[in-house]
Amino acid sequence: MSFGFPAGDFVISSEGAGAPEFGLRAGAANFVRDRTAILAQAGWRYYSPESGSLNAGELQLGLRYYPPIDFHIGKAPVAPFLDAFAGVIHSSATFPVNGTPTNVTGEWG
Repeated sequence: MSFGFPAGDFVISSEGAGAPEFGLRAGAANFVRDRTAILAQAGWRYYSPESGSLNAGELQLGLRYYPPIDFHIGKAPVAPFLDAFAGVIHSSATFPVNGTPTNVTGEWG
């Protein structure tokens, strides 16, 4: 089975302690071979640590792999996938307090 073009990502998150209080991400993806896509995304995060609020911008590149497990729920096709991202984040102040305003990021799932 050959997949078409993956949909871009758009995420709004509200996460727990130590995580962003609010964030937006938008991205785009393009298949480089069957079942494997390369992704790019940009995001904004708002943190409210004890030292005061700060904003952070993030750029990430990643890979998405669709294993050969696809099925339908009713008439809707479903294709689980695995993601791995790496990037850089820059905040309006040092975060954590003794850290730096620029840090590397990584995500997978």
